[in-house]
Amino acid sequence: MSAAIEAHARAIAARAETAATTRAAARLAAALPDLSVSAVPGAITIEGKRLVGRRSSDPRLRWIAGLLR
Repeated sequence: MSAAIEAHARAIAARAETAATTRAAARLAAALPDLSVSAVPGAITIEGKRLVGRRSSDPRLRWIAGLLR
């Protein structure tokens, strides 16, 4: 019984994580239309030309980088 409850809880958590990651990636993509934003299991990737160099001049990227600290 306990194993079934744990398995069900893990499945719920995985669905919630996927939904949250997808929502966050969609919001980032809307805020950063010139960059490629994609959701992968458990993470969000942001790609684009001169991304590292732009981090210091683009306030949107500074904010995202600040979240990673």
